[in-house]
Amino acid sequence: MRRATSIIIGIFLGALAAGVGVGFFLYQANHDRRNMTQEMATTVAQAQLSREESERAILAANQKLFEANTEITKAQDLIKLLEEEREFLAQAKVLNQPAGWATRGWQEVVSLEQGVSLKVPAGNVVETNDQSSLTVSQNLNSYYQDPRWLSLTPYDAKTENELALSLSTSTPIAFLVGDKFLTGRQGTLAGSGKKIYILRIRSGAENTHLLWIRDTLYTNRILDILATLRFKA
Repeated sequence: MRRATSIIIGIFLGALAAGVGVGFFLYQANHDRRNMTQEMATTVAQAQLSREESERAILAANQKLFEANTEITKAQDLIKLLEEEREFLAQAKVLNQPAGWATRGWQEVVSLEQGVSLKVPAGNVVETNDQSSLTVSQNLNSYYQDPRWLSLTPYDAKTENELALSLSTSTPIAFLVGDKFLTGRQGTLAGSGKKIYILRIRSGAENTHLLWIRDTLYTNRILDILATLRFKA
């Protein structure tokens, strides 16, 4: 009986020792797993932070590159305009203010919104005069189908191109009125043969106004009319 009891106690103690050993192993394994999980979470968080920082750095670099390219483009455009202006200065015909007797009886038209004034022969009608356009027409009893012969608007490249497409023939022209360049084309309208001037008015290196003036009863006075242009300082 004692022998059996000793054997049972030995088995129990062995099982207890084995259980303690297994329990310690499980505890250590769980502890190691928690540590590994925390380390992995920390590594993932650091990698995410590093990725976000890299993305921010890339975005900042791209923005600086875009700004630099924009400034370079602006500088190139300005250089191009200044070179054109130098060429215009060499080629432009200077239009001096006509003598007083030459414009006696002419009416002065002032566009406060566009900062421009000019003189036109008497008997004409100012159809529009606002910030978007200044339009002058011949007397409404005129036999012309379209009595408009002068239009001045803020500069718009699309409108200039559309007007240029209406020409059947054209040659480049340039005038200097005061300190303003008038550059563009002189040509004839398709289907009518009438002469028209399409001019950009430049202040410094910037196009500010678009002017067209066409063949009318005042054909021989077009340059005199252009010479009366005055601009707000």
